[in-house]
Amino acid sequence: MRGTDKTIKNVACRENPPCLPPTATVSQAIELMCDQGCHGVLVMDQNQLVGIFTERDLLYRVAAPGLTSASTVLGDVMSRDPVALSEDATISYAINHMGFHGFSHVPILDHSGTPVALLDIRDVTGHLSGVFDDLASRPRFDAVASPWVDIGGG
Repeated sequence: MRGTDKTIKNVACRENPPCLPPTATVSQAIELMCDQGCHGVLVMDQNQLVGIFTERDLLYRVAAPGLTSASTVLGDVMSRDPVALSEDATISYAINHMGFHGFSHVPILDHSGTPVALLDIRDVTGHLSGVFDDLASRPRFDAVASPWVDIGGG
């Protein structure tokens, strides 16, 4: 069974996340996201994660105020100092973290602090779909004998 106790590195689909410097334009970020089929870009300054730019930032911080993507730099419209998770954290922890903070994207770091993945809400929902499929394929238990089904994660 694919439970929620799996680590993020076993679930995240966006390995080697797209990265740009804070001086890159929003147009460059859009092009990179389109080329790589992703919905966010990590903003790196001298090998340090300083921000994240996602579809939501594009909508609310660029399009809504009427800024132009060709002249707006990521450093001006990114979400600064994103909270990142360790690749060894469980997917259940990531789900809680994303839900509590309202994040749709979370940078995933290795032990040295280097971004190794970008966990997307689509990764999470895809994984949970598999968990629920596994649960649905199990034989049903008598509700009186066993009201609990462990899907992992605590």
